[in-house]
Amino acid sequence: MGLMSALMFKSIPSRFDYAETVTKVREAAADSGWTVPQVLDLQEHYHH
Repeated sequence: MGLMSALMFKSIPSRFDYAETVTKVREAAADSGWTVPQVLDLQEHYHH
């Protein structure tokens, strides 16, 4: 990770699988009045 990315993003591995993590993030966003317009599985994208 480059310096700018390290300053802008914090990466914390989820203890849940991908689908459950997405669900939990969407629920937390909705609870805060936010929307999640799109979800991209970048690992799946780059593994092909």
